[in-house]
Amino acid sequence: MAVLKKRALAGLVAVSLLATFAAVYGWHMWSFIYLPGPHEPNNVTTYVATTLSGLIGGVVAMEFNDKLPIDTSGGSNYEGASGTEAAKLAAGRLINADSTDLLGLLTAAYAVVYLLFGMAAVGVCMYGGDKTPELIENFALIAFGLAAAVARTLVRVPPVPTKPIIVAPIAPPPGVSDTP
Repeated sequence: MAVLKKRALAGLVAVSLLATFAAVYGWHMWSFIYLPGPHEPNNVTTYVATTLSGLIGGVVAMEFNDKLPIDTSGGSNYEGASGTEAAKLAAGRLINADSTDLLGLLTAAYAVVYLLFGMAAVGVCMYGGDKTPELIENFALIAFGLAAAVARTLVRVPPVPTKPIIVAPIAPPPGVSDTP
């Protein structure tokens, strides 16, 4: 029973953090677009918002990690996954979470909310230009970077050739000397 209470409390805290994140950034983006006046948040709001975006962004980044942990205990032969394989595993876990997998559903909610609000922040930055509050601008840049990294891990990029490319020397035009 104690374990169930701890899990319920942890889930409540996780949902509260996500709701607070969405409320803070949603309010600031909405107010910037629709309300006149200065839009720079106070220091406390900035600290709370950046802490929440770092926490939730960290959860999302960990879910789409480039390198899954390798079991070094000798208990299994699991070699770990990296790059595209890790991203596909993460995407599969997010898409296939069922109603009994509360951790999977919560992780999916974190990823969806963070990436949607991040792309909304990018749109707000494009709309507001230089007048966009720094809080929204910084979040947009970080979320866009994370979205680009997630997209990069989902798409296989061909490897760089290992053999050097040899270029033949170009002869000078007729009548021009190649010596000074």
